[in-house]
Amino acid sequence: MCVLAAAFRQVRRAAVCQHKILNLFRFGEKPPVKYGMNLLLWNSVITEEHFPVLEALKNMGYDGVELPMFDLNGETYKKIGGKLKELGLGATAVTVCTKEANPIDADASVRQAGLDHLKKVIDMCALAGATHLCGPIHSALGEFSGAGRTPDEWNRAKDVLAQAADYAKENNVTLVVEYLNRFECYFLNCAADDAQFCREVGHSNLKMMYDTFHANIEEKSITAAIESCKDQMVHVHISENDRSTPGQGGINWDETFAALKKSGYSDGYLMIEAFGLALPELAAATRIWRKMFDTELKLAEDGLNFMKSRWENAWQELHPWPEGVACGLSWRAWSAETLSLGAGTKGSVVGRPTAM
Repeated sequence: MCVLAAAFRQVRRAAVCQHKILNLFRFGEKPPVKYGMNLLLWNSVITEEHFPVLEALKNMGYDGVELPMFDLNGETYKKIGGKLKELGLGATAVTVCTKEANPIDADASVRQAGLDHLKKVIDMCALAGATHLCGPIHSALGEFSGAGRTPDEWNRAKDVLAQAADYAKENNVTLVVEYLNRFECYFLNCAADDAQFCREVGHSNLKMMYDTFHANIEEKSITAAIESCKDQMVHVHISENDRSTPGQGGINWDETFAALKKSGYSDGYLMIEAFGLALPELAAATRIWRKMFDTELKLAEDGLNFMKSRWENAWQELHPWPEGVACGLSWRAWSAETLSLGAGTKGSVVGRPTAM
């Protein structure tokens, strides 16, 4: 009886593996997206004292981190880059523009200061090994004119960011334009406008990102928003409606993950962006006045587990198992199963597995 049961399990695992392999060829599906954690949860300035955090995140199973780039100290980012390489962690970066360095300002000297700032941050990305520079790099954060954006502002931003993208390309960095909600900026407030902006610039090293927090405020339809920008979207911030632990608030995660999966998003990061009370100035910028999680590392652990489970569930909902075949394998577990079955199946794909 035990031998029969073991044989049944072996056949079921083989069928499941064959089904996933078939979907790989049928849908062009890639292995999981990369999972990342934005280090702004700990501090706006990352130094060697945060290396234990990097080690902990690596041990949890994160693929990379997002580095805040506000204090542009080259030596610090060299050391961070060395540590990331040692740990095998990837990196992206995030920055903002200020009133004094605003890419859409009418004053050409202020726009030049904005371009110079972006170039300096790109230099830091190169030192740290960050592949993408994200954020509201289109205009000054928290600055308002009292009206909506103008055609002149639109064209100024295109000009500055096209030049910045040229410099980014020389340094193997991709600029990633983030739209924000109406309370933080007025220049770009929705996915469709962000995508259109990037299309008009038309640069290989200028793309956009999607942030679940801002989308929750601004978008009428999550599915439509993601569909509108899928050709330009290379990065995703996973951020709860209260900026705390993803999955424990009010974001429509079912629709979000289903839409992301359906859009074909597969080779970028799902990057948690959460905020706490690590620094008073950071809390003031993000309007966080109370702590809504136990510890930073607990938030990171719970958030990672949440992202993984939702992403893999989204896969299964789009490409369900054959009728009668039950499986709880994750992609990583599937890879292990495939290797262990190599001797028995010889890696062959013979067709759609028979229901059991």
